[in-house]
Amino acid sequence: MPGYLRTITLVFCLQYPVSCAFLIPPPESLDRQINLWLKEKQFDRIDSSLRQLESKKDVYSNILIRKPDIEREKMKYIEHVSKQAQILKSKQQWQQSIDLYKSALNNIEDQPRLSKELKELIIQRDQELSILRKNLLIKNAQAQISYDEIYHKLEQLVPNDRTAQRDRQRHANYKSALSIKLESCGAQALKNELMQLAYDCYSVSHHINPTKQKQYWVDKINKQLTHQKNHKLYAELLSQYNAAYNKKQYNQARLQLEKILAINSNHQQANELIKKLDHEIKSLISGKIRLGKELYSKQKVNEALQLWQQAQKLSPDNAELIQLIQRAEKVSKKIQSLEDRQ
Repeated sequence: MPGYLRTITLVFCLQYPVSCAFLIPPPESLDRQINLWLKEKQFDRIDSSLRQLESKKDVYSNILIRKPDIEREKMKYIEHVSKQAQILKSKQQWQQSIDLYKSALNNIEDQPRLSKELKELIIQRDQELSILRKNLLIKNAQAQISYDEIYHKLEQLVPNDRTAQRDRQRHANYKSALSIKLESCGAQALKNELMQLAYDCYSVSHHINPTKQKQYWVDKINKQLTHQKNHKLYAELLSQYNAAYNKKQYNQARLQLEKILAINSNHQQANELIKKLDHEIKSLISGKIRLGKELYSKQKVNEALQLWQQAQKLSPDNAELIQLIQRAEKVSKKIQSLEDRQ
């Protein structure tokens, strides 16, 4: 039998095993066909063929023994598809990513992982599409608002011109329709917790057709956005505080806390940290002053001076440190002068 007829027969028998129970190809032919399917990633056909051979394990043992290797190849293929699809998504190539999943699912029957990822991808794509369309709606409404001055001048120039009147009315009606769509956009965005989009929709709608209800949502959402923005800023400043504190850059650390308190003087964590930091700085300065005095009394003037200068970096306006440093510098200069003369 010619090769192409064997292939046709093989495929037919694997799809309709009852109709040709006695036409199952020999192991060698089936093995070659499985290799071809592996190359083409047609794992559904391979799985179907292997199930048909379960009743003939003795004859097709050399093929059935390949099942673990085939399963590993299938897992590698699934992993590859998943990875490549995510790369395409990251490049905003949404349709290519979807097509890749669909193509893979045509080759693998009932694959939960790829089916789930495809479903999630389509949901994300649709969400992105929805946001894009709403942003286009906002841009369109803003463009229409920008035409108001032109139509106003037109009315001043030719107040009784019927064509101009129709144009102005058409413009007003279109803006009114956009305002209704924007209000619906705001409500939907609010439901989906897309706060910036909700604010933009309500804000532009209110600009076109002001109402107390829209003003309420504009004010409320704006407060939430400000809170979210500040919360993010607090987290960044606290992170910078920790980094500076761990490096013992206490002044820099304190500056980050001061920035938080400048925004919100009642920020509990910042207030607690700055109180703790001030106490630590005060103890550190006191320790350096005390140790410096001990060194100074032992005529180790330069060592004492270094300690006091370190302490002054933490507290530049400390009167005691200023006095101690000035005195130590004078003594140090005298000592240096005496040494130079010798």
